[in-house]
Amino acid sequence: MEGKVAADYAARAGAVVAPKTRARPHLSARDRSLMPTPVSDRYQQLVGKINAAIRAGDLDQAGLFAEQALQSGPELPQLLFLAGHRRLQMQQAGPAAELLERARSLAPGDQNVLNALGIALRQVGRLAESRAVLETVTSLYPDNASAHFNKGAVLEDLGDLDAAERAYRAAVGAQPNFADALARLSYLTALRGDRNEAAKLASQAGQASSEGASEQDHLLAFTLARAEVEAGNFKAGLSRLNKVVASATPPLRASMNGLIGDCYEGLGNSSAAFDHYVKSKSELRSIFAPRFVRPDVEPFLAQVQRLEAFFVEQAPSWRGEEKAPSPVLGHAFLVGFPRSGTTLLETALGSHPAIVTTEERQTLDEAVRDFIQPKNGLERLANADRDELSRYREFYWARIREGSPEIEGKMVLDKLPLNITFLGLIAKLFPNARVLFAIRDPRDCVFSSFRHIFAMNIAMYEFCTLDGAAHLYDAVMRLADVYRAKLALPLMETCYERSVTDFEGSMRTIVDFLGVPYDERVMDFKERALSRPMTTPSGQQLARGLYNGAGQWRAYETQMAPVLPILEPWVRRFGYL
Repeated sequence: MEGKVAADYAARAGAVVAPKTRARPHLSARDRSLMPTPVSDRYQQLVGKINAAIRAGDLDQAGLFAEQALQSGPELPQLLFLAGHRRLQMQQAGPAAELLERARSLAPGDQNVLNALGIALRQVGRLAESRAVLETVTSLYPDNASAHFNKGAVLEDLGDLDAAERAYRAAVGAQPNFADALARLSYLTALRGDRNEAAKLASQAGQASSEGASEQDHLLAFTLARAEVEAGNFKAGLSRLNKVVASATPPLRASMNGLIGDCYEGLGNSSAAFDHYVKSKSELRSIFAPRFVRPDVEPFLAQVQRLEAFFVEQAPSWRGEEKAPSPVLGHAFLVGFPRSGTTLLETALGSHPAIVTTEERQTLDEAVRDFIQPKNGLERLANADRDELSRYREFYWARIREGSPEIEGKMVLDKLPLNITFLGLIAKLFPNARVLFAIRDPRDCVFSSFRHIFAMNIAMYEFCTLDGAAHLYDAVMRLADVYRAKLALPLMETCYERSVTDFEGSMRTIVDFLGVPYDERVMDFKERALSRPMTTPSGQQLARGLYNGAGQWRAYETQMAPVLPILEPWVRRFGYL
């Protein structure tokens, strides 16, 4: 799902006007030397060509001329926007972001510049900044449908699907025939389990799409096939998908192949299921490679390995000040590898009246951006003073309150599995926070992470291959071991398989660790799962009750054979032999 820039740019922006200077003979030679240099004839000619291209609706050609003009004359925000937009079209998000940042400095309130900048920042992985920029656009220009759409896209990346749905609805409100926004709404509505509304939105998207009836058929087929698979009608779902999968657009084809894999698994054909999981992830890998496989983007696996190397050298005294201020009664992080049972725990614990949960929202964005992503960020973190750390705590609690305003007097449980890689950062900011570390059979974790489709980001890109998922699991667990040795955070392991077989006993142990009284309402997780959007594969399973997914990998033992040696040390370590 790529970003959108408003199609009516020419009507909205008007013509580019080259700056002019007039001779001032009454000024001294020195004063005249300080005046702006008149623009060249070539610059003026390029501006004319740019305006002609804009009138013709050819923003790519306008961008080419804009880049040439920037080399021979003064910078104008429109020129920088057009050059940045062209770089976006060329899949060069880094250079695009740099051009658009310069444009913003000259025209802070220009909606075209801000919209394009939001897209560029998202594509380089600066999600918190992208969201902030796009929120500015939609606040200043509520009729900008493309900005609402782009905000929805970044909110999906951040895992805030409720807010993403609201953004897409705002896009449709501003532009009722916005096919892409209608399509995303159809998908998110299907995740919520409202199949009738999802089918209606898919039909509207198809009617609005330039692809016409064909796209409508694809969207409807996928939505209806999901409903059939959830009802156990695997043959019907497979038949419906096989008719349209070859002609679907690449993103939808990836989802369709994943669902075809689920159909074959339901029919007991694990070999065919695995083949389609591979097709699904190969499609996603191709789609997102331009965003994540670039010299200026550090792979998530490399980031985890860099963190391990850094913290191996740290003394055990790394943790921050012991009396870090907090606005809540208690604070804990629920972490682990994806598909390790964190959704079950978060859903159950969120039913406790004294516990507020975050439902997989990105809450550490600003700190990760400044302390984890830059190559020198960890050294900065090591030397950060009290005031600097306090500022990032304020950013964090502001993010928490965005989704959960009433947190005073509560235990806040921040659930995002791969925050396990940021425990060093957490120890600096929140040295008194407790950590729940979810453990599941490594083979099930890795296979399940490979087979399912997640909202794509730099970490989830590693799951596009089974080998990538296995190596990431190994790296994350190695880093977790280093953290446990160095940080001395209050940490408790929770076992997914035990939670399924002895749910009440597990909940009593966990609630006691969190320091709140036990409450029977934690047993009502199914009711809570049904009452909120089903934003993850785990959420959809929980709506049907406790699900024992132990040993799923065994049906795919042949296909998993190449990665089993990578996982074997952790299988032994966690007692899954």
